[in-house]
Amino acid sequence: MSTVNPAKSIIVKNNAEKSTVNVIEKVTEEVTEKATKKPVDKAAGTHSDTHTIKSLFDTLQQVKLSDKARIRKRLLGVKKITHADKQQKALAQVAASIQQSIANKKLRLAHLP
Repeated sequence: MSTVNPAKSIIVKNNAEKSTVNVIEKVTEEVTEKATKKPVDKAAGTHSDTHTIKSLFDTLQQVKLSDKARIRKRLLGVKKITHADKQQKALAQVAASIQQSIANKKLRLAHLP
């Protein structure tokens, strides 16, 4: 019996695929949650937005080469957003992509022969 996940449009045919899809969804949710979570400034007790376009451009040197152009284009697109809240949300998403790319790069480098 196949199951359709309407949010992702994925057709799942067996239990092994279901567990793989569930793991992928959980990881995606965790990364999204971490990206949208604002750090708390302990001195002031408020949330602070630490992501700036400049700081994210500086971290592009650490990402995988295959992701670099795509993330750079996303950052250039975020520069054009005029609404501050929307820009911060987009910056958080790009920051999550950068962190994921850096983690993937480190993992691949660690498993080289």
